[in-house]
Amino acid sequence: NLFWPLLCYELSIGIDQEEKLLNRVQTMRQDPNMPHVREKILNATTMVTKLSDGLLTRCNSTSNLNELHLLQILTPAQSIRFLQWYMNNKDRCKRLIRTRIQRNSVGDEEGPIDGSLPKNASNDSLIEVCQRLTEAMKIKKQDT
Repeated sequence: NLFWPLLCYELSIGIDQEEKLLNRVQTMRQDPNMPHVREKILNATTMVTKLSDGLLTRCNSTSNLNELHLLQILTPAQSIRFLQWYMNNKDRCKRLIRTRIQRNSVGDEEGPIDGSLPKNASNDSLIEVCQRLTEAMKIKKQDT
Protein backbone atom coordinates (compact mmCIF):
# COMPACT_ATOMS: atom_id res chain seq x y z
CA ASN A 1 0.00 0.00 0.00
CA LEU A 2 1.58 3.26 -1.16
CA PHE A 3 -0.84 5.57 0.61
CA TRP A 4 0.82 5.61 4.03
CA PRO A 5 4.37 6.46 2.86
CA LEU A 6 2.99 9.17 0.57
CA LEU A 7 0.93 10.65 3.41
CA CYS A 8 3.92 10.64 5.75
CA TYR A 9 6.06 12.32 3.09
CA GLU A 10 3.41 14.98 2.26
CA LEU A 11 2.88 15.81 5.95
CA SER A 12 6.62 15.69 6.77
CA ILE A 13 6.02 13.03 9.41
CA GLY A 14 9.24 11.74 10.93
CA ILE A 15 10.01 8.08 11.57
CA ASP A 16 9.42 8.37 15.32
CA GLN A 17 6.09 10.12 14.71
CA GLU A 18 5.12 7.45 12.19
CA GLU A 19 5.87 4.71 14.72
CA LYS A 20 3.79 6.47 17.38
CA LEU A 21 0.90 6.87 14.93
CA LEU A 22 1.05 3.23 13.85
CA ASN A 23 1.17 2.07 17.49
CA ARG A 24 -1.80 4.26 18.36
CA VAL A 25 -3.79 2.99 15.37
CA GLN A 26 -2.99 -0.59 16.34
CA THR A 27 -4.07 0.08 19.94
CA MET A 28 -7.32 1.64 18.75
CA ARG A 29 -8.03 -1.34 16.47
CA GLN A 30 -7.58 -3.73 19.40
CA ASP A 31 -9.80 -1.68 21.73
CA PRO A 32 -13.11 -3.58 22.14
CA ASN A 33 -14.95 -0.33 22.89
CA MET A 34 -13.92 1.34 19.62
CA PRO A 35 -17.03 0.32 17.63
CA HIS A 36 -19.20 1.72 20.43
CA VAL A 37 -17.17 4.97 20.51
CA ARG A 38 -17.46 5.31 16.73
CA GLU A 39 -21.21 4.78 16.99
CA LYS A 40 -21.44 7.54 19.60
CA ILE A 41 -19.43 9.88 17.39
CA LEU A 42 -21.66 9.08 14.42
CA ASN A 43 -24.79 9.71 16.50
CA ALA A 44 -23.43 13.01 17.82
CA THR A 45 -22.44 14.11 14.32
CA THR A 46 -25.87 13.18 12.99
CA MET A 47 -27.59 15.09 15.81
CA VAL A 48 -25.50 18.20 15.17
CA THR A 49 -26.15 18.02 11.44
CA LYS A 50 -29.89 17.64 11.96
CA LEU A 51 -29.89 20.49 14.49
CA SER A 52 -28.07 22.70 12.01
CA ASP A 53 -30.46 21.74 9.21
CA GLY A 54 -33.44 22.39 11.47
CA LEU A 55 -32.16 25.83 12.44
CA LEU A 56 -31.50 26.71 8.82
CA THR A 57 -34.99 25.55 7.82
CA ARG A 58 -36.54 27.54 10.66
CA CYS A 59 -34.56 30.63 9.71
CA ASN A 60 -35.63 30.34 6.07
CA SER A 61 -39.29 29.83 6.93
CA THR A 62 -39.23 32.80 9.32
CA SER A 63 -37.62 34.95 6.66
CA ASN A 64 -40.19 33.88 4.09
CA LEU A 65 -43.03 34.54 6.53
CA ASN A 66 -41.68 38.01 7.33
CA GLU A 67 -41.42 38.78 3.63
CA LEU A 68 -44.97 37.55 3.06
CA HIS A 69 -46.29 39.75 5.86
CA LEU A 70 -44.44 42.75 4.47
CA LEU A 71 -45.80 42.15 0.99
CA GLN A 72 -49.34 41.86 2.39
CA ILE A 73 -49.01 45.33 3.97
CA LEU A 74 -47.78 46.98 0.78
CA THR A 75 -49.96 47.65 -2.22
CA PRO A 76 -49.20 45.55 -5.32
CA ALA A 77 -47.36 48.48 -6.93
CA GLN A 78 -45.32 49.05 -3.74
CA SER A 79 -44.55 45.34 -3.54
CA ILE A 80 -43.21 45.37 -7.10
CA ARG A 81 -41.08 48.47 -6.40
CA PHE A 82 -39.80 46.92 -3.14
CA LEU A 83 -38.85 43.64 -4.83
CA GLN A 84 -37.10 45.54 -7.65
CA TRP A 85 -35.26 47.70 -5.11
CA TYR A 86 -34.24 44.61 -3.14
CA MET A 87 -32.93 42.84 -6.26
CA ASN A 88 -30.89 45.93 -7.16
CA ASN A 89 -29.53 46.31 -3.61
CA LYS A 90 -29.31 42.68 -2.46
CA ASP A 91 -25.53 42.68 -1.97
CA ARG A 92 -25.60 46.01 -0.15
CA CYS A 93 -28.36 44.73 2.16
CA LYS A 94 -26.43 41.56 2.94
CA ARG A 95 -23.28 43.56 3.78
CA LEU A 96 -25.27 45.89 6.03
CA ILE A 97 -26.92 43.02 7.89
CA ARG A 98 -23.58 41.20 8.23
CA THR A 99 -21.96 44.37 9.61
CA ARG A 100 -24.76 44.90 12.13
CA ILE A 101 -24.64 41.28 13.27
CA GLN A 102 -20.87 41.46 13.71
CA ARG A 103 -21.15 44.73 15.61
CA ASN A 104 -23.76 43.21 17.93
CA SER A 105 -21.78 40.00 18.42
CA VAL A 106 -18.59 41.75 19.58
CA GLY A 107 -20.33 43.43 22.51
CA ASP A 108 -21.28 46.82 21.11
CA GLU A 109 -22.31 48.94 24.08
CA GLU A 110 -25.06 50.73 22.16
CA GLY A 111 -27.22 47.63 22.05
CA PRO A 112 -29.11 46.21 19.08
CA ILE A 113 -29.74 48.46 16.11
CA ASP A 114 -33.34 48.68 14.88
CA GLY A 115 -33.92 46.11 12.17
CA SER A 116 -30.90 44.02 13.12
CA LEU A 117 -30.90 40.59 14.65
CA PRO A 118 -30.67 40.61 18.46
CA LYS A 119 -27.40 39.67 20.06
CA ASN A 120 -27.38 36.51 22.17
CA ALA A 121 -26.83 37.61 25.76
CA SER A 122 -24.77 34.54 26.65
CA ASN A 123 -23.58 31.18 25.42
CA ASP A 124 -25.80 29.32 27.89
CA SER A 125 -28.00 27.88 25.16
CA LEU A 126 -25.03 26.40 23.30
CA ILE A 127 -23.53 25.12 26.53
CA GLU A 128 -26.84 23.57 27.53
CA VAL A 129 -27.13 21.87 24.13
CA CYS A 130 -23.61 20.48 24.51
CA GLN A 131 -24.34 19.27 28.03
CA ARG A 132 -27.54 17.55 26.91
CA LEU A 133 -25.71 16.00 23.99
CA THR A 134 -22.97 14.76 26.33
CA GLU A 135 -25.54 13.32 28.74
CA ALA A 136 -27.58 11.73 25.96
CA MET A 137 -24.51 10.14 24.44
CA LYS A 138 -23.20 9.17 27.92
CA ILE A 139 -19.80 10.56 26.98
CA LYS A 140 -17.26 10.64 29.79
CA LYS A 141 -14.03 12.63 29.83
CA GLN A 142 -11.06 10.36 29.62
CA ASP A 143 -7.44 11.25 30.31
CA THR A 144 -5.33 10.57 27.25
